[in-house]
Amino acid sequence: MQKKYLKQALKLFGSNAFQGYDNLRYEFIESIHEMITRDVADEVIAASDKLVKNADFWDNGDRKTQHIILRIMIAVQTGQIGLAKEIATANMDIDDVRQQWVSFLESQENFDEAEKILLEAPRNNAWQKERWDDSLTGLYVMSDQKAKVIPLLRKRVLSHQTNAYELYKNIMIDDNLWEKIYPNFLKEMEKKLTRYEFGDILVTEKEYSKLLDQLKKYDSAPMIRKYLPELYPHRKKEVAALYYDKVVVPESKKDSANAPRQLRKDLDDFFEVSGDGKLVQRWIKQLQLQLADKPEFLEFLSLATRNIEMSKKDY
Repeated sequence: MQKKYLKQALKLFGSNAFQGYDNLRYEFIESIHEMITRDVADEVIAASDKLVKNADFWDNGDRKTQHIILRIMIAVQTGQIGLAKEIATANMDIDDVRQQWVSFLESQENFDEAEKILLEAPRNNAWQKERWDDSLTGLYVMSDQKAKVIPLLRKRVLSHQTNAYELYKNIMIDDNLWEKIYPNFLKEMEKKLTRYEFGDILVTEKEYSKLLDQLKKYDSAPMIRKYLPELYPHRKKEVAALYYDKVVVPESKKDSANAPRQLRKDLDDFFEVSGDGKLVQRWIKQLQLQLADKPEFLEFLSLATRNIEMSKKDY
């Protein structure tokens, strides 16, 4: 019965039922890997090999990668660990194969070998660097190597991998060290991170005064727009004044075709965040006086006024 089911599965695996969905094709065969024994292993591999040879122009090597991973999985399943290692080592230049073998080593608690493979992984671009640093972090956490994970996480955060921030913070809190290192670490992040990366950290830490200082320092309309929703509820007057002076007024002075539409959006966005229709209407009246000879702006200012009037918000 089992062999009959496997034959049907292989027929489906090699059919056009998965056309355009090779990831599902291989997920399907992996879901029944426990049924694969040595006497049928070659048959499964042959079916996969045929798919690789028949790959069309649009295949970017995914079938080859999936085929190699399947071979590794079958070798492990059938107790041929040496063969599995041989296949993995020969194809370690493929990132997904490297990750697959590392996952197997972790499952065997062979953390030293897994660490070696991750440290040797190519880090030719930011995506690769983050992928392998993230895997290395996971390995250190899994194997309870705190002495290694703490400096790695710190380095990752300061190297623009700010997704590692929360884990770093939580580990330092557990060790009762966060309050001690936080002030200097904040200064380091300000020096080494981009303005937006650092701004996001300040939002996370509810450092609203420091965030406001950053907005004033960079004098950037896009940055003020981005952090308006987080900052306004905590520094209403200061943020309103900054938004008007650095976002609304400069936009009203632009000659670009999109400026009137952007100005209306800026007014709408501020009203949406603040709910302060009276203030926005005062801004609009001032702008209407200043832009009286620019009908293209007046049209969009009228639309902004209408948006406030139609809103159900109390102001």
